[in-house]
Amino acid sequence: MQKYECIRGVVTSLGPIAVGDIISLPADEAINLIGNGQLKIAEQVVRVAEAPKVEHRDPVISRGPKRNGR
Repeated sequence: MQKYECIRGVVTSLGPIAVGDIISLPADEAINLIGNGQLKIAEQVVRVAEAPKVEHRDPVISRGPKRNGR
């Protein structure tokens, strides 16, 4: 079953659902509530641990001392 996040308070076949709750509902009921702007499909974030990329850059050469006080 698909997971849905409640974005407005709503009463479903499971009972009252608070804002921010993530629930599973039958598809036909979920479609009606999504259409009414009360539910949205819950985002399933998959995080992969990776080491940060190392950038090898050429060193910046600073300018030497100015001549003649300029």
